[in-house]
Amino acid sequence: METERKRVSLRQVNQDGRRYYIAYSPDDELVPPLMDYSMYLSDRKALDEKSVEKMIRNVASFFDFMLAIPNVISSWQFLGHVHDRLLEQYRDAEYERVIRSKLSSKESRAAQRTVNAKLMDVYNFLLWYQHANKLGELIGPFGCRVSCRKVFGDETTDRFQKANYFPLLFKRTGANSGTVGKYVPSDADVCALSDYMRSSFTEFVAMRNLLALTLATEMGWRRGSIVSLRCSQFSAERLAKMSDRGLVCVPPSQKFGYQNGFVVSPELALNVFNFINDCRAAFLEEMEWDEERADGHVFISASTGRPLRDNSLSGIFGKAMKAIGAPRRAGLHSLRGLFAEKKVGDETVARVALGMDTSVTSVSTAVALEMGQRNPESLRAYVNEKQSELVRRAVARLGKEGKLPQDRPLSPEERARLLKKE
Repeated sequence: METERKRVSLRQVNQDGRRYYIAYSPDDELVPPLMDYSMYLSDRKALDEKSVEKMIRNVASFFDFMLAIPNVISSWQFLGHVHDRLLEQYRDAEYERVIRSKLSSKESRAAQRTVNAKLMDVYNFLLWYQHANKLGELIGPFGCRVSCRKVFGDETTDRFQKANYFPLLFKRTGANSGTVGKYVPSDADVCALSDYMRSSFTEFVAMRNLLALTLATEMGWRRGSIVSLRCSQFSAERLAKMSDRGLVCVPPSQKFGYQNGFVVSPELALNVFNFINDCRAAFLEEMEWDEERADGHVFISASTGRPLRDNSLSGIFGKAMKAIGAPRRAGLHSLRGLFAEKKVGDETVARVALGMDTSVTSVSTAVALEMGQRNPESLRAYVNEKQSELVRRAVARLGKEGKLPQDRPLSPEERARLLKKE
């Protein structure tokens, strides 16, 4: 039974902004490979705390699977004897566990994508383990127990390449399709969210949530970046020195520990400044809490006055999305898709007007920079769909005006020129 499974226990240790893990077997023995790998991820790869946690817990789930096998060699020395059949069994067992979970959407492809993410972390761990222990036949393309075409140290972000690297990943999960499969809110949905925030909370909480909504839609920031913002980043001194374009802001918390700078428009920067010095300041005074309690964070909890946690913000927006009738599992991150969609449209139209390259690769790369996204490939679906939408609108308009050629379809060049008029 699931409750009787032997499990690796993990205890996190945070030091100097880095996260490490102490791992114990069910027999209370230390598990050095997991501990060393957490140090590698934190120190050598400089990943942020959440990324380290995700990867370590995913690898630990593989340890749990191996510990359930009768007569396993020891708490961790089985690693030298892992082979493809065991990985395949792990993959299938994880799929069954995910699909049967109470939190599961019961959608097969979604479950497969979840398991693929775990399996890739296990593959990468085995590559590191082989390299760190100077093993020769554990994992590799030829003559190894685990088949893998990736080489240790290769940092590719190409989704299609990953599928080629790791042969046991589920195929045709929809992760690499040229369409946007997830829910992207409309402008009407954003208005509905605003109305919900205003009508469902006290004044301070409503204003705080509305500011988070604005930052998510106008900046495309993730939840961790939003709640990590500091008041000092929007001080009167900094606003006085900002350019006409706006205020350069580096959210302290970014995915994978990135330190990307973003330009916040003057209007939005002033909105944040006003929230800090009006609504937030008045709330702290009313509650008789000092700034030390808030630790200088822009977003604070209404119940404690301490920095708002990212999972709390997720909970707020998850309930809000449900209240406006959005699909299940829609949340704050869905607004990042809306931001991407709009940026793709703006970038495409601007490039057509200037006679610049409008290929999917060029537009994806430009928009990725604005989103702090290191992998432009993840935006290809948004570019494909948004450019197709712009052309459809232009074709519909010309059709009403009787200006479309009747004897042939539009050429690619004609379709591109249509974008300029949209």
